[in-house]
Amino acid sequence: MNIVIPENVGGGDVMLLPEGVARAMLDKIILGTSSTGNPKATFRYILTEEMSEKIPDGSPTMGAVVLDTVSLQPQALFTLAGIYKQATKENLSTIQGNYSEEEFGALLNERLCGTEWNLILKQEVNRDGEPRTVIKKQTFVK
Repeated sequence: MNIVIPENVGGGDVMLLPEGVARAMLDKIILGTSSTGNPKATFRYILTEEMSEKIPDGSPTMGAVVLDTVSLQPQALFTLAGIYKQATKENLSTIQGNYSEEEFGALLNERLCGTEWNLILKQEVNRDGEPRTVIKKQTFVK
């Protein structure tokens, strides 16, 4: 067995991944606020298999981190509702209530973390002109 430690591996750094389909596990959900002060949830996925598309320098994709941000504003909860329904087979309204950030974060982590997903990854340029990997679609696997 060979163990490859690529040059660009950092302490949990998010790397630029190739476009394509990736199998991942939802590892953690972190609640916070966006740069405009609106509530958001950041989904942290970890790739569990090598992608068929390769990184130009040959670095492995298995174990790479992909982040996805979901708005928690009332008018934008449809994205979270879709993810929640895929994973739990329940509507988000089944957990209707008034939660603190800690309570809601714990609930989402309990119900969704550890689930497996097929992610469709694309590359986009962020506001600072830096390329980044984004999730265009996620499909629940198990």
